[in-house]
Amino acid sequence: MKKKIWGAVAVIAIVAMAAFNMNVTTDNNEFSALTMNNVAALASGEADSKKYKCYSILDGSGQSIICSTCQMASGTPPWYHFGNYCTR
Repeated sequence: MKKKIWGAVAVIAIVAMAAFNMNVTTDNNEFSALTMNNVAALASGEADSKKYKCYSILDGSGQSIICSTCQMASGTPPWYHFGNYCTR
């Protein structure tokens, strides 16, 4: 019986400490710049972004978009490589 009581006291203490910590950390109602940037990125979505056909392997000469950077790079995709899409 004592183990159950001490267990309940421990659970109540942990919940109380967590509630107090949440109250202290959210008291100032300010978010970090990283949090605000994440919220803005999620809110904007990808409506402004355009999809580009890109390739992870480039050979030869010419211009193609490489998938790792989604930027133009010199080279042409080999005939056996299936492209992907990237957004920028």
